[in-house]
Amino acid sequence: MPDSRTAALTVDKGTEVHLNRSEATGSKCTACAGSGTRTRCASSLLLTSSCALRFTCSNPEEVFTAEIIRHIECPSKICRHAVVPTDFQPLFVFNRTFSWSMRAHVRTPFHVNFGRTGLSQILPTKSCPNANTYSLVAAERTSTFHLGSFCQNGPISGIIILNGGRVSIRVPGGNRLEGKPFEVLWAKDIKSPAVIHVQLPEEVASSEFFSPNYPNSFYHSDPMMWHFQVPRHYNATVKLLSYTEPRCLTGQPEVAYGQNGTLTVKKLGDRQPDKVHGAFSLGLRSCQVDMKQPNTSGLSLHFKVSTVKMNQSVLCNVDLRDEDRVTLLIEKKDPRSSCVLKLDDKTQNAIIAHPQKMSYLFFGDCLDGDLLMTVNKTIGCQQWKDCPKSLQLSVPTLERCLPKALHRVFWNVYGPVHSTVALSGGFRQSLPNKPCNGSVLFELTDRSGMALGHFCRYGVINNVQFGGNAIITASETTGKFLSQTFQTFFKVSFVKEVREDYVFTAKLKNMTTVFLASPGWPEGMKALSNVSWVVTIPPKMDAHLTFRNISQPKCRSGQTSVTVGMLDAKNLRYTEGKEATNSLVLSESFYINMSNCLPEKGVFSVMSEVTLQKTQNKLLIIILAVVGVLLAVAVLAVVCVVMKKRKKAATCNPKGRAFLPGIEKYPKSSDQQEEDLHIYTDIDETLVYGHLLKTLEVQEKHGTTAVDVYRPFVGPTEPLRDPPEMEGLQVGVYRPFTGSAESSLPTPQTST
Repeated sequence: MPDSRTAALTVDKGTEVHLNRSEATGSKCTACAGSGTRTRCASSLLLTSSCALRFTCSNPEEVFTAEIIRHIECPSKICRHAVVPTDFQPLFVFNRTFSWSMRAHVRTPFHVNFGRTGLSQILPTKSCPNANTYSLVAAERTSTFHLGSFCQNGPISGIIILNGGRVSIRVPGGNRLEGKPFEVLWAKDIKSPAVIHVQLPEEVASSEFFSPNYPNSFYHSDPMMWHFQVPRHYNATVKLLSYTEPRCLTGQPEVAYGQNGTLTVKKLGDRQPDKVHGAFSLGLRSCQVDMKQPNTSGLSLHFKVSTVKMNQSVLCNVDLRDEDRVTLLIEKKDPRSSCVLKLDDKTQNAIIAHPQKMSYLFFGDCLDGDLLMTVNKTIGCQQWKDCPKSLQLSVPTLERCLPKALHRVFWNVYGPVHSTVALSGGFRQSLPNKPCNGSVLFELTDRSGMALGHFCRYGVINNVQFGGNAIITASETTGKFLSQTFQTFFKVSFVKEVREDYVFTAKLKNMTTVFLASPGWPEGMKALSNVSWVVTIPPKMDAHLTFRNISQPKCRSGQTSVTVGMLDAKNLRYTEGKEATNSLVLSESFYINMSNCLPEKGVFSVMSEVTLQKTQNKLLIIILAVVGVLLAVAVLAVVCVVMKKRKKAATCNPKGRAFLPGIEKYPKSSDQQEEDLHIYTDIDETLVYGHLLKTLEVQEKHGTTAVDVYRPFVGPTEPLRDPPEMEGLQVGVYRPFTGSAESSLPTPQTST
């Protein structure tokens, strides 16, 4: 304000102007605001509205400093402010500080985003080339601490401050404000008082950083965090330039480095990491300081992070001359990548190393994250005599010179005609409510291309059988790559063709709950296919079977069905399941069979839940065997409840046949004469044809004649005597069958 003692100030809404006299000058000059009787004169003024400003001395710029504060408030969780620093011309000749104060009504982390230009940190005693010095202050509940001083242009792209704070730019009198725009927005909650994000430059360079309050002490109990992004084809090295260690009551100061989910803790005197590639974090934590000791100092740290360009060119010879069933595919994730990939001196975006051939590969400046590698291995036999008893399903051993980029392995499995592929080992289904938490995910696909679903390792399923050929895929799920060393997952074998399309065998353990989904869940089963779940349970345990989700199609031909039966055919006791029931209790090992129709619209899928509980009262247990439970499926199931002589029981199923999945024939009783499963003495007609009786009553009520419906039997009910030619014959002795083949009860094939 040269040659003038007065000025007109325009103060915008939400802005405060603070004028403070420096006592070091010894001047008695005052600043006056207002006019007439409303004039206020003082050594410091707070102005929140436009007014006339006057000073009582001719050189106020040498006596007073000005701070222009603009408030950024976030009343809700939607907070985003674009800040464009603008000068305050009436006070241009004064030493000025422009501040943006961030505050919220609740505990909130603020993210100050400085964009691509960024900031670089300096010592508080240093100044910036353009005389515009940034200062960041973080707010605590009862205090504040100084994060540091900064200049424009640098690797610091943003800072997250917990509980709000202040961003300031100091500008000497007569210098222009050259602050670049930045952004303030709400961030996710953090555990640290502040987190500094650093994008290291893509060049050979070094950047220095200082702990909060430097060179004074940092006492905060939570760690101060820095997140570093290392550019492609560069390594980073951390070096501690200077530090002070406090006298600790408990614990000790430490520097913790995090990368890819791993944490490495270093003492201040240890050698710090070097040749670090990729993003990493650095956390500085203090200890509990003994504040009672005189001249107690806290923790302070000055460190440097340097970047060095990598020079990585690799020649790799892949020898598959002795392998006739392994193919290797390596491709660039991004064709625009600077990674150079060559096969036999020809640059390509994807290369294939073929079996029975030596391939010469070259990788230039290729990082693990630049490439994806796939192994395709064929396992199988065409003649039964050439089929081994079992084969290990494993990742082939690959050359060490290959990049660590193996993300998928395909096993193409095929067997002889009329064979079934059997996959054994502990695994479980990956379902929406029970996803895999491991690093490897498996997908099973049958010869028709139908996906059976995704599976994890370590579960209750110990065997899966599906016909003919199969494709088994292992892929990584956590961003890491599969091991390129020998790693065994499952065993594969070939058995004779079974009746079902798929057979799953599960062995339940004590007090467990498992979910069993139909193949292809939730997209639905393949048309006209069937699957069996063979479930074994421990002794003295009950299996509570519940059908949680059933999706029904509109069938063009055929019908869908769900059947539950017991594996122990020696104890065939059953009772009728209620219509549309979805919950059963079983005290023995059992199986579930699901069959699909040819859908016209919609899909057929079933989700089952099995929970094991200790047996409470065996007299109350429902034991099922080969009973078609009507689980909201569009199938006409006829259930016969039969009371035997000697209190035995059996079923009849005119609609189809009863069979045990994967078992050649029914188990023989130790006392076959006591079974007599073919003798029926009583049939409850209301349970067998109840739905038809109901239809008959309705039609008779209206005087119409029902066609193709059941009518009660009115003949004699006395048991029929055996014909003369059967009298005197021994019971339980095998005799050749002489009747019609269609009248016999078929039994399933074996899968072993």
